[in-house]
Amino acid sequence: MSAWEFVDEDDEDDDEEEENDVVTPQSARDHVFPILVAELVKESILSSSEGTSIMKRFAEGNPAIKTALDMYDKNNDMAVLVETLQRTVASH
Repeated sequence: MSAWEFVDEDDEDDDEEEENDVVTPQSARDHVFPILVAELVKESILSSSEGTSIMKRFAEGNPAIKTALDMYDKNNDMAVLVETLQRTVASH
């Protein structure tokens, strides 16, 4: 076999993996939101039960949490996001 005929199958697999690694806004949220909630609990901004409740609602697609995240995407105001999350969990 000549060098021109050599096909590295691993390169083909890497290309497929790169195509599947597209980051969507929702996949980014799915990755980052649990980290944010964990930090808020760690810093005692939220209680552990509030963090659990927020994560449950996030997983269920709660519209108030989705809207709060959409607003954060637009204005990058973490204080407003945290206040909204606190209100969301307090209202239930």
